[in-house]
Amino acid sequence: MRKRGPMSESDRATIKEALLDDLAQYNNVSGACKRTGIDTSTFYAWRADGFISQDELESAYNAFLDLIRNEIAERSLHGMEKLLVSQGRVIKDDNGKPLYQKFKDTRLLERVADKVLPEFQVSEKVDITTHDADGGVIDEVPKRYAIVIDVRDLTDEEIMILRKIGQDIEYRQKLLTNGHVVDAP
Repeated sequence: MRKRGPMSESDRATIKEALLDDLAQYNNVSGACKRTGIDTSTFYAWRADGFISQDELESAYNAFLDLIRNEIAERSLHGMEKLLVSQGRVIKDDNGKPLYQKFKDTRLLERVADKVLPEFQVSEKVDITTHDADGGVIDEVPKRYAIVIDVRDLTDEEIMILRKIGQDIEYRQKLLTNGHVVDAP
């Protein structure tokens, strides 16, 4: 923690540089002030008197966004290695080395895009085509009835389960159109 009282110009410049670096990492003024040993009122005074410019703050913010973009790319596009654990124990190969699996968090893009990164926003438009009992095409399915699933997030087993559910629903619909009473499972 920095001592209280007036500071030299070199200390002030050093703290300013550390503060802007911290803002580029965390984008949080109170946290940056705490970590650099100054009061938030000092930060706002520096802003008011022009010691910290809007351009410097924008540069720190853009560096922060770049850090987020990199993290999103690492986690959701390239994947991260995750240690394989079963029943609390690390799984190892025949040579005793720990096994890792590449894990991609594709939902991370969806969670962050709307708030921070508009260029990664998922399209709101969903084109759904279904068929009525007579085989006619219905293009306007009310949104509340639509289930949209990104199969890239599913395992092969989960895809097979969804196919089975779809087949069961289709079978029940055929029975209903032929006048049969179908009990829900």
